[in-house]
Amino acid sequence: MLHRPIETAGLIGRWLSSSLNSVCIILVADIFVTNNIEQPSNPPPIICINDRVLLRYALLSDSVGFNNGHGLMFVGGKEIGRVPHLAICQDKDSPQFTLYYCGNDWSPIGVASYNNVAAAERRAEHIYPGSSACWIDGQFTEDDANRYRDEMFPDWRQVL
Repeated sequence: MLHRPIETAGLIGRWLSSSLNSVCIILVADIFVTNNIEQPSNPPPIICINDRVLLRYALLSDSVGFNNGHGLMFVGGKEIGRVPHLAICQDKDSPQFTLYYCGNDWSPIGVASYNNVAAAERRAEHIYPGSSACWIDGQFTEDDANRYRDEMFPDWRQVL
């Protein structure tokens, strides 16, 4: 999988300074996961450093459909394709909820912001029919998220 740093700051919420760009990778990308979806892994307690905590996630198997031509989510000027994982996180500094379209390693391929979890799940269901049965409650606390940030990004408190 190719990764490149985010070139435009402020796409959704506050993104990271140049020293930590790799945290939120592939927001503007020419990468789309195809039907060859590998076995899923467990998600981290956050997807991006500006998340409060991961609330729900979905592991999308080959049995989950895909509405080609959905016209609902574009990344890098192209309609997003199949992805192996979805995640919903609460934003750290706003009441918004972020739906992440993730690759096999939980790196975000695309993101969208919603007013509530149900709205995010409905949008995912429109693109990936059958995904509504795949959602799992995250079992993470804010302490888990903060420990993860401290381990993965020791300077995160200076960035945010």
